[in-house]
Amino acid sequence: MRARRGLPMIAIGGLAAGLLSGCVPNDGRNYSNATDVSRAHRVWSDPWLANEAPSVAGPSAFGSSFKRGVAGRGYTTPVAPLTIATTEVRAAITAGWRLVGAQCDRNEKGSLIDVNAQLARGSQLDDWSLATIEAATHSDASGSPPTNPAPTYTQVSVGALVPHHLDTAWPDAPAMELEASCLLQDPSTTPASPGPSSTPPVEPTIGRLSGDRTDPPTWSDDAEGDLRAGVDALTNDQGLKSLGLVVAMPAAHEDSEARDAAMGSAKDVAATGGLASSVSSLGAQGWTLTYAACIGPGAPNVAELSRPAGKRTAVLRLSQVAAPAESSVDATVVVSTPGYSPPTPAGITGSCFDSTTAPTTFSHKGVPSLGPTRMFPLQR
Repeated sequence: MRARRGLPMIAIGGLAAGLLSGCVPNDGRNYSNATDVSRAHRVWSDPWLANEAPSVAGPSAFGSSFKRGVAGRGYTTPVAPLTIATTEVRAAITAGWRLVGAQCDRNEKGSLIDVNAQLARGSQLDDWSLATIEAATHSDASGSPPTNPAPTYTQVSVGALVPHHLDTAWPDAPAMELEASCLLQDPSTTPASPGPSSTPPVEPTIGRLSGDRTDPPTWSDDAEGDLRAGVDALTNDQGLKSLGLVVAMPAAHEDSEARDAAMGSAKDVAATGGLASSVSSLGAQGWTLTYAACIGPGAPNVAELSRPAGKRTAVLRLSQVAAPAESSVDATVVVSTPGYSPPTPAGITGSCFDSTTAPTTFSHKGVPSLGPTRMFPLQR
């Protein structure tokens, strides 16, 4: 089955709306600052999250509220929801996360179709983060006859939140044992949702804004030439061409202060020899491998490579769901943005997907460093 990918949706029990956006005045103090960027960097560098959608806690699309989502990835797999969610949770725990909630839901026939797990990391505002894993059964066809049902697959979404710099308190999230959750209990003989609630017991506290509002920050175009030179430096890159990637200058947003990074992306790119072969070929064309991870059976294998792009850095992310007969990769390349993008990590040699025998547990080397693709001006 060819893997389908999708950007994740984060839902954290009854706190989904409250965690994703906080109603605050349309005020410059609402915009991201260095604290928000630092908190985002900690999550972007997490080896298990293997983030494909970097963002920074800051203003929503129109600046009248703020958001806390900073990371996400999504994919489909033939593996059942309970199995793939457990694989992701085990990988997260290995990477230093703690399980804080789990829920397993059945349909009217009693079949387990949806699994949701929450994990936390850190103990204070500057290092705290909350991740959600959602695994749900899907089918390509509706109304199929019972005698010939459409094949099903599992859609997996992973996302992470961090406190915004205006938050003064964050939900307490005590750890629970994996063995005590519904993830490791027989779904045919146990309640659908054993274990504690998936909702953290304390809502985040938003700091009060005192005094007069401030104007939103503005962009400086001092580095505009650097970006154009970086894009030009990638025009004839043979590695990008082999993946069908074209990097272009971002278009302006007429109705928003938001700016996009220079980037390119392609889905289901033919990759004879798989991810390992693609990485090897890119290495021969001047790209440096900086991160490699294998989440587990049925979950993605991920690689990141970098190379200079003028005064900036290009980061190329490749992913491939570790499923039988999978021979295509998803590819995204992003040119760094000063003030937002993380530093370029050191190069690595070897990876978990080099072997002909697929790893059965989470394994990684290096540090992910993909930067955000949409940004607002930072407070200085």
